[in-house]
This record gives sequence, structure tokens and C-alpha cells, in this order.
Amino acid sequence: MQIDICDPRRRFGTDVPKLALQNPLLKFAILAFASRDWLRVNGEEDLESDKYSSQALQLLIPILDRPVELLDETVLAAIVLLRLYEETIDVDTGTHLLGSARLLNSPSAYADRGGLSEAASWIALRQQLYLSTTYFQPVSMDLDYFARSYSFKDSSPESFTNRIILLCCRVLTYSHNTQGRFGVEDWTQLRNEVLLWYDSITWPVKPNILYYFIDGVSGSLPNLWVPMPVHAIAYQHFYFALLLLAMYEPRNWIPGKEALLARRKVDDQIQQNLAMIAALAISNPEVITASLTAHHILYAYWSSMH
Repeated sequence: MQIDICDPRRRFGTDVPKLALQNPLLKFAILAFASRDWLRVNGEEDLESDKYSSQALQLLIPILDRPVELLDETVLAAIVLLRLYEETIDVDTGTHLLGSARLLNSPSAYADRGGLSEAASWIALRQQLYLSTTYFQPVSMDLDYFARSYSFKDSSPESFTNRIILLCCRVLTYSHNTQGRFGVEDWTQLRNEVLLWYDSITWPVKPNILYYFIDGVSGSLPNLWVPMPVHAIAYQHFYFALLLLAMYEPRNWIPGKEALLARRKVDDQIQQNLAMIAALAISNPEVITASLTAHHILYAYWSSMH
């Protein structure tokens, strides 16, 4: 399942359907998302997803009125599924992310609990990153909870991918907190962490850091096929982190001739990293999440350059 692409245990494909047999909220959340996804895959008229979504919301709203400490992992999983449904409708307001942010920012944070709680937390963070990217909003989740996650103890490709996604969120959060004016020391630390992430990878296929032209032809994209779907997501977020760091490099904003010349190179760096993100999606067409990731990033940053 694409929703489980960053979870080595694939809990949304295994645990969640079993839990839904005894949990009406999960059942209707699954049906809402599945009905909408059926429309996307088969092109058939969708007559049921709105009904299932409404039934799920009727159950969810009173549940969210309870103290956060009384809510369990199934509530967060249902919110994640409803958010996936919400992403496919014509007007995406990010409503369900408010519920997941409330849970993940609570003292009983889910991101370091393991199991379905932790898996759902990482999906919610990825959803928050896409919304923040599209609408230039701050990431409204406490990122410190994620740093205590099992993903920082595990060496699986999925865990490595979660780490680079968290780094993207940290860069975005810092940019919003400082109105894009990074301190040199903070920017350098984040850049070093991103490059260290890349250097620590031992996967068999590892694309070059920098974008390059094929046979010297400007505008052509490299073939970046990767053996595992999660590799595509990992590298897309790596290049997205490089894109953000290029945009906010503090030395480019110090008044003077050198900074003026450097700023002219920023657009080229952004285009290079966008090209790598797009190439990963095009080279791995079976990875639906890679296509969606490229769509969100290209929509936000390519359109802003033209």
C-alpha cells in the first residue's frame, strides 16, 4: 500500500483492517478513502465516499471533545485516513490535520510509542509537510517528539526516509519562525545534517547529489530508477531539503555585490533540485506517492518562479 510506504511493518495494510472490524470510526474512514481511491484508479462515478466520510465525522467529532489522554491510536489512524480522503476532494482545507496536530502535540504524544501510533504519526507528519509546502504555512506539529521515534534507532530504508522528511519539516519550520532569515550557524548545521543523511546511506542505487544534463542537452532529465519505492520518496525529500536550503542560504541576503551575484544562482539551484524530484517520479511511475510528492513541490515552487 502507498500509504505504508514509509512503514516497514505495513501497519495500515495489516493492523488497521483488522481493527476496523470492531471499530466503526475506522471502518467508515477506510470506506471513505477507498471509495475515493476507486474513483481515481478506475474513473467510475463516486457515489459513496461523501456518505462514508459524513458517517465517520459523526463519530469523530464527539470523540475529539474528550481529553486527549483518553484517545487511542485508532483515532489517529482514522484521522490519517480521512485526511487522505480530504486530499482528493476539490477544496482541500486541511481540516483533518488540525485533529492530528492536536493529538501529536499532546503530552501523551504518539510519535515515540511504537506500533500503529508511531506509524500513523509519521504519515500525519508527511501530510502536514505537503500542506505546509502547498500553502506556505508553518508545520504545526511538535517536531521534538519525532526525534525520539524508533526511526532514529532503526536502519531500514523506511526509517531513513522518515528522518529526511523530518529534516525537511525542520527547515520549513525554521524558515517560518525567522521569516526566511536563517542564522549562518543554524543554516550550516541543518545543511550538514542533510548531507550527513545522504553520506550515511548504503543502498545499492544512489543518485548524484547534483543535477546533471544527459549528453550535454539542457533540460533533459536523468533516469533515476530505484529498486525500492521508498528510495524514491527518500531522495525526493533529500532534494527538497537542498532546494529549501538554497532558498534560505543567509550569505545570499547580505547586502553587497557578491550576494547579488549569488542570488542569481539560487533560481538555477532550485530548478536543478526540482528536476531531480520530477525525474524520480517519472523514472518510477509505479510509485504513486512519488508522483504526489513531485506534484506538491512543483506546484509550490515551480509556479512561483514563472
